[in-house]
Amino acid sequence: MRLGMNASPLRSSRGGNIRGAQGGIMRKSLWILWRRGFGGKRRRAPLLLAGALAIAAGLLDRGAALAQAPGMRVRFADIRQQAAELLLYTNRSMLLQFDEALQRVAISEPKIAEAVIVTPTQVLLNAKSMGRCTLVVWSAVDPDRPGFFQVAVGADLEPVIRRVRALFPSEKIAIELVEDRLILSGTVSSEKIAERVAQFFEGTGVKVVNLLAPAPASTKQVLLQVRVAEVNRRALQELGANYTIAQQAVPAFIGTNMFHTPLGNLVGGVANMTFSDMVNLALFQRSSGAGAFIRALQSRNAIRTLAEPNIIALNGQKASFLAGGEFPYPVVQGTGSSIAITIQFREFGVRLNFTPTIVEGDRIRLELEPEVSALDFTSGITIAGTRIPGLVNRKAKTTVELEDGQSFALAGLLSNEVTRIATPIPGLSFLPILGYLFRSQRYVNNETELVFICTAHVVKPVSPEQLPPLPGQQGAELQGLEGFFGHRAPTVRKEEKREK
Repeated sequence: MRLGMNASPLRSSRGGNIRGAQGGIMRKSLWILWRRGFGGKRRRAPLLLAGALAIAAGLLDRGAALAQAPGMRVRFADIRQQAAELLLYTNRSMLLQFDEALQRVAISEPKIAEAVIVTPTQVLLNAKSMGRCTLVVWSAVDPDRPGFFQVAVGADLEPVIRRVRALFPSEKIAIELVEDRLILSGTVSSEKIAERVAQFFEGTGVKVVNLLAPAPASTKQVLLQVRVAEVNRRALQELGANYTIAQQAVPAFIGTNMFHTPLGNLVGGVANMTFSDMVNLALFQRSSGAGAFIRALQSRNAIRTLAEPNIIALNGQKASFLAGGEFPYPVVQGTGSSIAITIQFREFGVRLNFTPTIVEGDRIRLELEPEVSALDFTSGITIAGTRIPGLVNRKAKTTVELEDGQSFALAGLLSNEVTRIATPIPGLSFLPILGYLFRSQRYVNNETELVFICTAHVVKPVSPEQLPPLPGQQGAELQGLEGFFGHRAPTVRKEEKREK
């Protein structure tokens, strides 16, 4: 019969029975002395009453221990066939309630645990120090067939284990107590965390066997969610608002007035934004409402999303993303009469190169190289009647460090375009000198700014059965009119009329 953890084999010795028997005699003597104290022998009543109160004080202390000790009912028929196993913590007690009256008890190692008979059918087991011992009990009904308990006393590690679970919830730690040894196994994020977990159990009195191993670096991957947007600064100036991300949980923000409050709201919980004239970097939580801010500006034609890639890279490996295209340009090779022209291609568009490194736990260090390039025919050249455009590049390079789920924004990559718009009057605008009176010119300054908003996550691969079904994957294929209307037509059941 198993009531706790494994115990060592039986070691025979005596102890505890005399004290338990004395306790029963004391209770009977107390009742007799109390009755006689109020009887005919009045001259001995004060002495007997004082002795009775002294005995009662000792019994009350034992009764208080019984009230606090957890109890367990035991059948002699079970412990005679197979030794029961008990697990106690040091300085704790357990009350054993038997179905038969007890004759005596004995424990193999009094230094580890103590057994006291408190009533004819109850034994109080007190744990003293860590170790294993054997408890033997004899029944007054059948004293020739005793019962056995294998008692294991260990340290109370539950508060320490709860503390470790609370401080390291994402770590896979297995804790097992084997005799006086505490075995720590599993995988953790780093060797430093394994050392910190073992330090929690150093003062508990058990010998710690630290088998925690750091997870392989190749199993950890980083997901980077990127939003690349182009902000029309002229449109934002027409909105007439400075910007911050209006959340109390935001540790930092970007803006022209870095430490001023926002002037107004675009949508609930998100403040208006105009970006600064220099490159700024901000970190904020996932609850900061950056997505709502982007959508709010898009609805007012103040911002244009260029790309929204999601890139996964291994820890320490470089990843890149390009949303754009390639344009051809001729390359002249050779000199003199042996001249050959070859066509090469050059990429343009939105490019992002990043290298993630998991520093400690779920803290991520990112090396970023964002770049946005566009074709510019005004700065191009003409070769053999073919106009070769130039490139307008806006790029940056930085390194940030943030927690799992945090976001950062990079802004300040400006671009200014001045466009001259002429509105002439046909015929009259081409007259010498006087033609300037019949045409108008207007210069439009188009100023844009690039914004990179990135969110980093530490991710792990999942098994195929953990993948959610795709939208419509579980539904049946609809054909004909059902597919046109997007749902199945209701079926009408016709009831046949029976002719009488």
